[in-house]
Amino acid sequence: LLALQPARFRLTLGCYGDPDTAQTHVTVTGSGDRTLYEQTYSLANGEKTLDFVLALPAGESTLTVRLAPDDLAADNVIRRTFTVRPRLVIAVVQDLVTKTGFENPRTWLNLALANAGSEAGARDTSYREITSAAQAYAAANQAAAERAEEGAQPEQPFSIEIEGKIPEQVSAESLSRADLVIVVDMAAMPGEAFEALRRHVVRGGTVLLAPGPDADPEAFNRCFTTIAPLLLAAPAAATLDPERYEHSYAESGEDPFWRDLESAPGANLGSPRFYNHYTTRPGSLAPDARVLLSLTDNAPLLAERRVGRGHVLLWTAGLGADWHSMAVHAGFPVMLISLANQAMERREFRRNLDPGAPIIAPAPGGHARIVRPDGGTETVEAAPATDGAFIRYDRTDVPGDYDVRTDVAADVPGLAYHVRPDPAASDLRTLDAEGQAA
Repeated sequence: LLALQPARFRLTLGCYGDPDTAQTHVTVTGSGDRTLYEQTYSLANGEKTLDFVLALPAGESTLTVRLAPDDLAADNVIRRTFTVRPRLVIAVVQDLVTKTGFENPRTWLNLALANAGSEAGARDTSYREITSAAQAYAAANQAAAERAEEGAQPEQPFSIEIEGKIPEQVSAESLSRADLVIVVDMAAMPGEAFEALRRHVVRGGTVLLAPGPDADPEAFNRCFTTIAPLLLAAPAAATLDPERYEHSYAESGEDPFWRDLESAPGANLGSPRFYNHYTTRPGSLAPDARVLLSLTDNAPLLAERRVGRGHVLLWTAGLGADWHSMAVHAGFPVMLISLANQAMERREFRRNLDPGAPIIAPAPGGHARIVRPDGGTETVEAAPATDGAFIRYDRTDVPGDYDVRTDVAADVPGLAYHVRPDPAASDLRTLDAEGQAA
């Protein structure tokens, strides 16, 4: 998560009692048992997904969710741990260009990702009303200022650091800090630079390829074919016609990530106009790729491919304002920051696990001590890797909290991992014999 950035949390509840009397009280607490959210619901039989918005401070946050009343203790409390980062690092790879001002797509990126903490009217913006990244920055900064005025310890909302690079500067070391790499207006890269980019993806990084209006599709295909989700073909239109344009829509309507971006008030990704785009070679969608956003002429706008542990995205309309109005739309910064946030999350190993899923954690000291929820302890040796040493622990058969301590001699808790209980277990007291059997 991003520090003090409003984030939507989803919670699924199962109710199997009398729908006329099922009053379920949900409480979400954070560190120090501070209540962050509480609500009472009348639920009909079956499952219901609730959502609520929280903004958490930088650091590690463990949220505890409790249900009341509930006769089965095993399923009325869950914990989830989140890493909350104060900064996103985005590397923008671009050839040396003579274009200045708004002719340069980097200008639009800088505007979209600029911190907007001094935006007027921030005091009246609530987290529930936020529809753009600029409002989020403003509200977070205003909240921090108000807490400081009240004598509270100041909290810094997240910021974005943009690192500009020319292809010759691209290396494993130069990309190591980047949460998201954006390759702008480039149809090809030098061999060593491309190999560093590919290795960055294989090790868990995310790259957004955004060839501009002057790119050569065949040169692009020759360079990026091993990682690109799709191969490019000629632009859809030889000349732009202001009366002819397309809109975008999410291919996966059930994906919460894109559904939120598509339906955000004032930032709906379906609103911008797309006057041109690269077509794609028929049948070139990679087996491990999918189309995330399409245009109303059914052409792919944004596609994603899994490469190793990482992901490669392809945007077919350029990131400047040459071919679309997206660059001046409120959804542009929201999409970019959301993609960077998702890319950052993918670089982290999972902290909230299903039973039997392995715990994978960095272990710079070469080993770690695991404190299990049943009170047992085990020391696990780390395996060396290119980017450090890591432990893998497979005995996650017991639901509950696992404490992973890289300082094996310390009594101080380390990283928290949570293994959820089997969700098939529930409170059967209200069911008759036939219902219990079912």
